[in-house]
Amino acid sequence: MFGDLNFKLAAVSAEKPEDLAAGKEKTKAEFAFLSDAEGKLADAFGLRHEGGNPMDGSDITRPAVVALKKDGTVVFVDPTENYRVRPAPAEIAERLRTADPAKG
Repeated sequence: MFGDLNFKLAAVSAEKPEDLAAGKEKTKAEFAFLSDAEGKLADAFGLRHEGGNPMDGSDITRPAVVALKKDGTVVFVDPTENYRVRPAPAEIAERLRTADPAKG
């Protein structure tokens, strides 16, 4: 579905790199898992949820799909309030095709 598009997929999480490595191995994912433990990307995309951790009131990152072009241009940021609700892969692929009409 994404193979014909000029984009690469990556998962970004506030988790530590070693925890992400275990998750990548467990899921057998074929894309990169990147750590944003300091929250720099969350802040850059306005995804920090201050005090959002129900366990201890610490900050967390809002779940989102973020698409960037190779030059760093933001194609779209699609945050969600519910971590269980994400856009379907076909919807993401269509949005990427729209961003790069030559691949449609």
